[in-house]
Amino acid sequence: DPEVSRIHAALTFKAGRFHLEHKSKVNPTFVNGISLKKGQSRIVFPGDKIYLSGTTILQLVRAVA
Repeated sequence: DPEVSRIHAALTFKAGRFHLEHKSKVNPTFVNGISLKKGQSRIVFPGDKIYLSGTTILQLVRAVA
């Protein structure tokens, strides 16, 4: 997808929570329709939709054991 940067965003797990940080200088990242600014991070939860472009969408889901 040409709208997704090589280093677009980082998803990390810290202190029992997932954190998403927007890293791209050019292409936006949206969580549930809300744009993140470069360097901005937020906690993401199961059910959240992460948009890296108009066609690349990630959804966090809870694994069932």
